[in-house]
Amino acid sequence: MSILGEVMRSCERVEELKKGGQRTAYKAVHPEHGLVVIKHTQYQSPKTLERVSREAELLRSLDCPCIPTLYEFMVDPSRREALTIEEYIPGDELQARKADYKSERQIIGLLRALANCMQVPWAKRVVHRDLKPSNILITSDGRPHVIDFGIARFLDKESLTNTVAMMGPGTAMYAAPEQLENRKTEVDARTDFFALGIIALELHLGRHPFSPEAVGGDSIPANIVSGRYLGPETKEGTTQAFVTLIRRLLQVEPYLRFRTPAALSAYLQTHWGCDL
Repeated sequence: MSILGEVMRSCERVEELKKGGQRTAYKAVHPEHGLVVIKHTQYQSPKTLERVSREAELLRSLDCPCIPTLYEFMVDPSRREALTIEEYIPGDELQARKADYKSERQIIGLLRALANCMQVPWAKRVVHRDLKPSNILITSDGRPHVIDFGIARFLDKESLTNTVAMMGPGTAMYAAPEQLENRKTEVDARTDFFALGIIALELHLGRHPFSPEAVGGDSIPANIVSGRYLGPETKEGTTQAFVTLIRRLLQVEPYLRFRTPAALSAYLQTHWGCDL
């Protein structure tokens, strides 16, 4: 029997949550861990297994209330399958809670909380690379959680991305220019800053700021690479501090963004009293 079958046999109320590529996620009640997310990967290459293993290693090393706890990780090389059992976070994807973040201060509060959540991975030199609304869960008390480090970049380990690939790992609508152009040596925490900038500006404007409907162009990725977006100042009442924040986060070249998480923290502290 596969490791998935063995685990499922001991669980109750199993429900498929999401299926994509080589991975399927399930929600279940585990006899030891309670409500969990079970992620099953049917891998085809050593690189895929290495990504899953690195994600498990990271989650196991974290002690962060806004990132799921890893309970178990197992691999069956004979069947080319890997399985993780993680804490289930009861909440809604950010997309479903957009109405909670209408004002500038509410958006800054979310940005502060997300940056605070990412402090531990960033300190470990890990870049999420896929920060987007569907990977941000908002619990009933309004606390955001970051999930799915499946394509995270570990800066102190060998890159798993093919150098000749046209695009690096990520979701095109929320990827930084260096991801879209596979400039993988430029990927670091500032890559995540760019995604946070898109998310914040999208909440502020009520639409994706790089969409062709908003600013023309051929596509969202093309507009991201060229730095063409609808600015925050187009919404009446926007403060200059918010305009400057977004412009810094969404610079095409990483070196023009905030240099470090501490620099971002200092800016938020100065203008909104947000101590990250």
